[in-house]
Amino acid sequence: MESLIAAVREQDEAALFLAWPGDFDLDGGDHVEEVHLASGAALEGFAGDSAGGTYFFCGEGGEERPIL
Repeated sequence: MESLIAAVREQDEAALFLAWPGDFDLDGGDHVEEVHLASGAALEGFAGDSAGGTYFFCGEGGEERPIL
């Protein structure tokens, strides 16, 4: 099964829809500040929003991980 994120990257129409009205940008995964979970589980930024927020995968694994 193809990665959902990879599929969105390949489909301009899907990426545009997520960008507006969803405010979801796969090119915005770099978080400015160092952040961590109290549990010590890994955080991997993979997308952002226009307000400076970052979407993170939590823990180890693939796209099936929880998202913060």
